[in-house]
Amino acid sequence: MTAARGKPSNQSSECVVIDNDYDIDDMMAIPLVIANRHVAAIVQTEGYTLPAQAAPALNALIHPSGTPPGARSIPIVVGGHQTPAPDLR
Repeated sequence: MTAARGKPSNQSSECVVIDNDYDIDDMMAIPLVIANRHVAAIVQTEGYTLPAQAAPALNALIHPSGTPPGARSIPIVVGGHQTPAPDLR
C-alpha cells in the first residue's frame, strides 16, 4: 500500500519478496521496488549467473559501504544451484 503522493506507507501490511536472476530486467527494477515497497527479502536464483556468486554482488549494490548506521538491511537468500542433467545421448 502506498500513501498519498506515491510514498510508501509506514502502516502497510504488504511486503514484497523479489526473485532475482541477476539479469538486466531485474537489476533495473530492484531499485524502483525497494524505493516504493517494503521488501522483505531478495531470493537470488540461478539465471544469468550462479546464485552463490551473484548474492555478494547484489548485496554490495543494495547495501553500499556508505549506508548510514541503523539503515534497514534487506536479507538476500541464496537459491539452490541446479546440477546439469546427465548426458542422455
